[in-house]
Amino acid sequence: MLTAPETIRAIDLWVPLALLGTIVLAAVFFSTRDR
Repeated sequence: MLTAPETIRAIDLWVPLALLGTIVLAAVFFSTRDR
């Protein structure tokens, strides 16, 4: 079982990565669709 600080640290790590991944996928999708 994770303690609260570890959970917060994991969220702080994965949320920016998930947002960045979504932005990158959207950029690739739109750039390839325009061709």
